[in-house]
Amino acid sequence: IILASIFALACLTTCVGLITSVSEYFSKLTGATYKSMVWIITAFSLVVCNYGLTTILNISVPILNAIYPSVSVIIVMGLFDEKIKNPFIYPVTIGATAVISVIYALEGIIPLGAISTVCSKLPLYSLGFGWLGVTVVAFAISIILGKMKKS
Repeated sequence: IILASIFALACLTTCVGLITSVSEYFSKLTGATYKSMVWIITAFSLVVCNYGLTTILNISVPILNAIYPSVSVIIVMGLFDEKIKNPFIYPVTIGATAVISVIYALEGIIPLGAISTVCSKLPLYSLGFGWLGVTVVAFAISIILGKMKKS
């Protein structure tokens, strides 16, 4: 009973924190009242949670597969932002990473034919890390583009 109470309270505090922060953000973003956003977010959460974990994962995993590589690259590049003076590095590197990660995410949803065949040849692609090699190559190309622009 004590363990169940601890888990229930931990989940409740997490839910309350998420609902309040998301509601505050969207009330500022949309101009809606905070109270109405709390009701909307709570109702949305209630509907979504009743679909079950499997359904939620089936929807969220492709979205996360499309997003996380680009976010990871942005974070790593942000750590070295002071050293990055090249205007091509961010758009070229993040753009190439995004394209490959979206292709990887879409493969499980729709058939991509020749695109899938070409991408499957990338190193680590079968493990979900095909974007890594593309990111390194795009980074190198953006450095070359930056040096060409200077000269």
